[in-house]
Amino acid sequence: MIKNTALQKEKVPRQALNFTDEAVINLSGEKKGERGAEMLVYSGKKLDHWYWGELIIDTLGVQFSGSKYPILESHNTDRKIGFASKVETDTKIFFPDIKLLDNAHANEFYDNASQGFPYQASISIRPTLVERVEKGEKVEVNGMKLSGPLTVFRKSNFREGSVCVFGVDSKTSSTVFSDDDMADIQYDVITFSEENKNDSTYQEESIMDLKELKEKHANLVSELTAEIKASFSAEVEAKDKEITSLSSQVEKLSTQKGESEKRIADLEKKEALRTEKEIELSATSLFDTKLSQSKLPDRLHEKVKKHVAYNDFVKEGVLDREEFSKAVDAEIADWEKSFSADTPTVKGVSTKKKTDVDNEDVDNDVDRLSAHLGLNKESK
Repeated sequence: MIKNTALQKEKVPRQALNFTDEAVINLSGEKKGERGAEMLVYSGKKLDHWYWGELIIDTLGVQFSGSKYPILESHNTDRKIGFASKVETDTKIFFPDIKLLDNAHANEFYDNASQGFPYQASISIRPTLVERVEKGEKVEVNGMKLSGPLTVFRKSNFREGSVCVFGVDSKTSSTVFSDDDMADIQYDVITFSEENKNDSTYQEESIMDLKELKEKHANLVSELTAEIKASFSAEVEAKDKEITSLSSQVEKLSTQKGESEKRIADLEKKEALRTEKEIELSATSLFDTKLSQSKLPDRLHEKVKKHVAYNDFVKEGVLDREEFSKAVDAEIADWEKSFSADTPTVKGVSTKKKTDVDNEDVDNDVDRLSAHLGLNKESK
């Protein structure tokens, strides 16, 4: 499909640069005690304009200069309503947060709108690139596929948005405009070439297949092929280098990871052994203290220890000293009891000298022995 682009200059009525659509204005900020509004100035749909005919504005091609965008009343620069700092232009033109001014015009708008007056929204733009879509041609604009005849503003400059009592007046086209009402604009126009228009075989698009392209433009095909191969080879080489670099980094990181895991394992081992040693020392110290305070002789201490294992009282790496102490006390008490029962009692031990023994005691002993032998004093 062959198209031409040409610069065009013309005088157009200033009102022909204003566009009203299914516009929506809502007040906002009341809950926060603020005065604001949101405005859908263009829905992105096709317009039936009194000057441009069937028209659609490419929202992605609208240029917004500066950081604040003026909002007027009825496109009148003497009636300033507010300004917007944000704009959404995906498939529409929407101002989500308009700050209202504190003047008579803004106050009147706010009061009227808050009481339900049905204001309309309008946008003023100037085209810089216009596409003339002929009958039978198809284009895609704002996510929609449309057929000609149609005028498309592919690129344009935003001037201002307005709140209006009425939108575009259908009688405007019959108005005689003065020089003050006219604006000088210039824009590039995209159109079909005359050759393509007069081609009887043209329907919607003129498409040249690869075979025809090779036959008619062999040199061009060769150049394109060589350029594509060179570009592809360079891209593949760059990707290979990137992959090699990444592989080297992965290998290095893997080695570092293995070394880190080994160091961590060694540290965990040392910590486990240290903890276990501390538990053993704590248990041994407790056991030794209690044995030293017992009545058992030292030679039995190691035997007593064998009957209470401190490992049975370790929970989650911590010695339960209270329970272990109770078990040690019980075991020592059992040994002390058994030890006392098995120890013989020695009688007849006295610190008195022989010469200090009472005669009465001696006589009593003699009597017991005589009785035992069947003798008595008389017979003796």
